Amino acid sequence: NGFIAEEKYLGGKEMASLLFTLKDYPDISILISSEVLFVPEDLLIERHKKSNLEPWMREESVKKREFNGMPGSEVLLYGTKDGISTHYFKFESQGEVGNPLKPGIILQIKTGGPIAGEMVSTAFTTKQVRELYEKVLTSIRPRPTGDAAGPPPPDILFIETGK
Repeated sequence: NGFIAEEKYLGGKEMASLLFTLKDYPDISILISSEVLFVPEDLLIERHKKSNLEPWMREESVKKREFNGMPGSEVLLYGTKDGISTHYFKFESQGEVGNPLKPGIILQIKTGGPIAGEMVSTAFTTKQVRELYEKVLTSIRPRPTGDAAGPPPPDILFIETGK
């Protein structure tokens, strides 16, 4: 139920993340992260505007967005290069700087690209990726804290079993 950092390792953020791939669609990956910033960062949109977008990539959506009480921004990109279609959809909320009870939330969905050393085109259309993105994004909820979280979990009881 926590992270321990030695002072010499403190940096600009702490992050925990989960990465999923879909069994029947190995070219699709879903990354969900929670991060606590200790130094403010530019919003995702601002960083995107400063980046050099590959000429073959297109913007599906670049905007500020709020969901489930979390303000943030999204950058949704798609494109085809050398016959390989790919998507890069990302949402970021920044949370409160230095407050582990109000972390930033990141959702990233990628399609297409290298699978087992071979470049593969995405199996999903942009519309299908957008539907997947919306379903996952709107299912994310901030973890309740304080009184809203309820009582702490009971102590874990370890029982040694015979061999």
